[in-house]
Amino acid sequence: MLKKLKQLFTSHGTSDSGNSFFLEVRCQKCGEEFNLYIDKTTSLAQEFSESGKVSYYLNKEILGGRCPVRIQVRMEFDQNRTLLSRTIENGEFLDSQA
Repeated sequence: MLKKLKQLFTSHGTSDSGNSFFLEVRCQKCGEEFNLYIDKTTSLAQEFSESGKVSYYLNKEILGGRCPVRIQVRMEFDQNRTLLSRTIENGEFLDSQA
């Protein structure tokens, strides 16, 4: 049932379906997988440059039930909320997007 619901929002990984996407990651230590729903209108924080230009970012800390390792995800977006870059610590992204 969750897979069918997920298909309504996105096709896979961090694929963008407008204002939301699923972030799929795996813990490096124990292999636990996480599928997080991210709504770009409510989950992203604004960042202002000195020139007044707006950009957005997402800092996500993920802690599972199998081990105490905290997965850190940082994603940066432009003013149109288009993904520019992403990094992960203690985990790996489960999609092919760089």
